Amino acid sequence: RFERAAVVPRRRGRLRDVVAGVEAELIEATMAECEGNRSRAAATLGITRTTLLQKLRQYGLDPAPGDG
Repeated sequence: RFERAAVVPRRRGRLRDVVAGVEAELIEATMAECEGNRSRAAATLGITRTTLLQKLRQYGLDPAPGDG
């Protein structure tokens, strides 16, 4: 039997949807921590700035498209 890990959020649904929700929350928190600095947030997340920009748009987290 598998035991639930402490860091796994208690969510139900399709894996793809749950992963997307967690990813969006992590990106949003990292952007706040980095005070909106996209380059620093991308480096913190271990992704390219281009990938971060795509994900910001994908999740509707890009407050000013074309900015920065």
